[in-house]
Amino acid sequence: MKKFLTSVIIIAMAINNTMAQKLTAQNTTYDCGQILFRTPTTAIFKIKNTSNKQVKIKEIISPCGCTKVKLSKKNIGSNKEAKVEVTYDAKQLGHFHKEILLFEEGAQEPLALTVKGIVATEIKDFSKNYSCIKPNWIPWKLTNPP
Repeated sequence: MKKFLTSVIIIAMAINNTMAQKLTAQNTTYDCGQILFRTPTTAIFKIKNTSNKQVKIKEIISPCGCTKVKLSKKNIGSNKEAKVEVTYDAKQLGHFHKEILLFEEGAQEPLALTVKGIVATEIKDFSKNYSCIKPNWIPWKLTNPP
């Protein structure tokens, strides 16, 4: 019985190791910030195969037609990198949040890459120092200052 239980545990561990995700990305989210309306923007992700065997990407799911995905190579060697270029067309104003899923052979979970930002008709700079309070003015004081 002990031998049977030990062999079941060993087989389960072997299956679990083969099903583990082998692709990783240093950054899984790319924040584009503000982008101009109808001006496509591209985010480049570097993905790495952290296993000791070659990994094949079997499927890429993009959320809609507004997001195009280009992969530098489908087969990634052991400890090698590939590039994933995600281009968003910016044809709709407002916030966007797009998630791209990369499915590798033998993995249960996909690698999720996210592109987000705001599409605007003009880029606004909010980094300036906007002083709203006068130095001697206290906003909660009810009487007029002298």
